[in-house]
Amino acid sequence: MSRTGILLFVVLALLAFTPAAFADTRFAVQGDPLDAPRSALDLEQVRVNHDRDRGALSVTFRFHGPVPDAQSYGDRVKAVIGRKCTEYPTEAGEAEIGFSSGYGSPHAWAPAATTRGTVGSNSPAASLEFSPDRREVTVATTDSLLAGADDRCVEVSSEWSEAPYDPNSPSGPVEDSTTSFYFEGFECQERPNLTVDAPPRVAYGAWAPVTVESTDSEAALYDGKGKLVFADAASAKPFFEYQFDDGDDEALWAGKTVGSKIRLDPGDGPAVIGLSWTQNGGRLCGVLRKVVGIRGSQPRVKLRGGSEEGTLSLDSGRRCWLTRAGAVKVTFALGRRRRTYRLADPCAKRWKATPRRLSGLSVRAEPYSYGSADLTIGAVATRRFRVTVSVAGRSVLHRRMQTVHRHHKAYRVFAFHPNGRTNDEYWNWCVNEGRQTYMRNGNAFCWSPAYTDASVRFKR
Repeated sequence: MSRTGILLFVVLALLAFTPAAFADTRFAVQGDPLDAPRSALDLEQVRVNHDRDRGALSVTFRFHGPVPDAQSYGDRVKAVIGRKCTEYPTEAGEAEIGFSSGYGSPHAWAPAATTRGTVGSNSPAASLEFSPDRREVTVATTDSLLAGADDRCVEVSSEWSEAPYDPNSPSGPVEDSTTSFYFEGFECQERPNLTVDAPPRVAYGAWAPVTVESTDSEAALYDGKGKLVFADAASAKPFFEYQFDDGDDEALWAGKTVGSKIRLDPGDGPAVIGLSWTQNGGRLCGVLRKVVGIRGSQPRVKLRGGSEEGTLSLDSGRRCWLTRAGAVKVTFALGRRRRTYRLADPCAKRWKATPRRLSGLSVRAEPYSYGSADLTIGAVATRRFRVTVSVAGRSVLHRRMQTVHRHHKAYRVFAFHPNGRTNDEYWNWCVNEGRQTYMRNGNAFCWSPAYTDASVRFKR
């Protein structure tokens, strides 16, 4: 097994169990790029630590520049921690924590915290600490309402009233925020940006589609570095690996899909499809899908006769990967002469025919579409053929096929028979149909035009 395969499946196994969901202390970190122009409270990074045993919560806000003195009431930085991503704490165990400028003059930074209970809220005491370079501010609090709280997501924002005389910044309030982020171990569980779709069962020898697509309408969280691995479920030995290229990443960002195919041969055990990728700042995520090989169902051969044309259909259904794989052979025989049409598989896109043609046989081969591959048979002569169909070397159908093609000449329809009796055909065809009539030896008539009688019929 390759080192890549071992690493991928170890990571996916760890992600599948999400041990962070059971940890007593939860940690989260999120970065944010430099804004242009930079605000005084332009967020660079946020680190959150939640000790669920003690109900202790601390948040460190890091900025792209030193935090200035408070300027006016309303300047603030806050983080909202909750079970789901939210702008305000609304459920028990959720909290809002940060620092803001108060009413006093001169204004000063002060910490603040709010924790929610089942019917109300607390405002526990909070501490405020600046780093020596004033680029980091840590706010901490402890409250019994936070003990054991199942908080998972963090929303962070800042607001600063820029001085109107600052030539490098616009006047008025400037807001900044990070992308919502989760505590470690929950990002992929709560908000996986990619998903892989594959049928749980595949007929041996058949190709089944494997489709990767973004679950995010904006596809903004996906960082790239997607990879597909197909491996034996028992040994974890990969038999297919594919690293997404730039074109695949662009397609996923645009909301399109990236596809591949999987095939299991007789004797192969269940397989695992592993998809790994990074999102939201390099967090490694992954999903697994299990695929089991089955014998598959026999494709059904349908015969439909009719006027002008008949059809031989090989019906595999819309889920072609559940159809038993194997070469298909359709033979039309006229005496000792034969013409054969072949498909590499019941769901193959193209029929192949032998060069030899049969007199009176017209066949239009239709590729697999909407669940069936068809041969449309035209009646161009009156003949009797034998039709046989075999799949994977096994004969599944024997029929006789008769094509009829007769040309009927035009003839006169007289008003009276030679014995003087009225001809009903004249009144039905000539008079009632309003056709042009003529006279011959005192007997009116019209013309019945020439026509061709064609049909295709199947018999046992």
